[in-house]
Amino acid sequence: MRWLLVACLAACSHDSMAIEVVSSDSSITRVELVLVESHCDTCDGDAPPGAQAKPTGDVYYQFAGDRLIAPVSAGVAGFTLLPGASDHIPKLGAIGFDAQGMAKGVALLDQDIHIKDHLGEVIQLELSGMTAQTIVWRAPNAPDTAESCIAILSDHNAFVVPRDDQDCDGVIGADECDPFWYLYAKPADTTPQYCLEQQSATTSCMVGTEMGCVDGQTQAGCRPSSYCVPQRACADCSDPTDPGCVDHVGTDSTPAVPRIHCTIPLVGTSGNYTACLTGIAPVNVDMPYATASNAVCNPGFIKAPVMFPINPQSSVAFDTGQGGVTLTIANPNMPCEFQIVPMASVSSIPSHSVPAVVVLHGPTRTMLLPLVVEFTNANQTVCSGALTAASCTVDTASFADPMWTCART
Repeated sequence: MRWLLVACLAACSHDSMAIEVVSSDSSITRVELVLVESHCDTCDGDAPPGAQAKPTGDVYYQFAGDRLIAPVSAGVAGFTLLPGASDHIPKLGAIGFDAQGMAKGVALLDQDIHIKDHLGEVIQLELSGMTAQTIVWRAPNAPDTAESCIAILSDHNAFVVPRDDQDCDGVIGADECDPFWYLYAKPADTTPQYCLEQQSATTSCMVGTEMGCVDGQTQAGCRPSSYCVPQRACADCSDPTDPGCVDHVGTDSTPAVPRIHCTIPLVGTSGNYTACLTGIAPVNVDMPYATASNAVCNPGFIKAPVMFPINPQSSVAFDTGQGGVTLTIANPNMPCEFQIVPMASVSSIPSHSVPAVVVLHGPTRTMLLPLVVEFTNANQTVCSGALTAASCTVDTASFADPMWTCART
């Protein structure tokens, strides 16, 4: 690849600059002249067709307008440029095409040119043959006036692209997932990525799966699944599988957040506490289903953090740091009444925590509620009925949460 300043030809005017693009390849029938307008300081690369990753490098914008095409005669294609309000060309390129429109050669001059400084002169570019590191492409079914994109991949990658379609794929505006990636399609994940979606302030927060983005077809987003969670989760969490999300929604949020709160009095003495298994009051969350037909609720536990798809189990064991605790769901009474039976033997009284999530299967969807467990000192050495029985409640104010409607619609 070279460039020359040569004596003005007979057809050259002293008020213009001429460009000759030469090639020894007889299959090249026409040449596209590529005039760079500016460097994109905020761009970090461009992905040509077939790229598995985006190559990084310098991106340059072409002057806007129709592509500049000239026929080849005797191995030469000629162009004439006149000075104007802006006659600065940071880079000058050319692409040679055969009769079928296939790129057969390319040249890229890496030197500033001011047209007014070369009036009456001819700049000559020589096309080099295409290599695997030289890529030229245009949008599918592009009109003949549409400009081409150039990628020169080397130690210092360079890309010359139109400003209005930087990846030359014909997709622009809101339909474009990545404007610097030809026909971008987010690679399919082998493991689903979970997200949270709430379409409006009055609709439920739902667990969903991330949708990939495909140029001109779909935009990235969260596709809701069948799992309803407290509305607060959408405001406070970015990842529903994050254990911090479950703990935050369960213990840090306002009392109106749907959650099951269990108070478990421990009997015995310090270093030898146990929980009583008698007189346990049932949990009743059937209020939202009072008017629902065919209401069902099949409760179960899920260990936190929640990993989807869920796999309910009848009991959950966790370590408080002072000893092991097991909670069991017992005596389910449809539509949604059940007991949470604790079996604990701990050396001291642990603070409240969110050891698990309660899964409630509704008529059409599944609800997920944080289970908050708080141990207290019953000041008793033996079990004495209701006085030392565990009790679990759901704040009635939480029934206003859209989650309950979500589960039966």
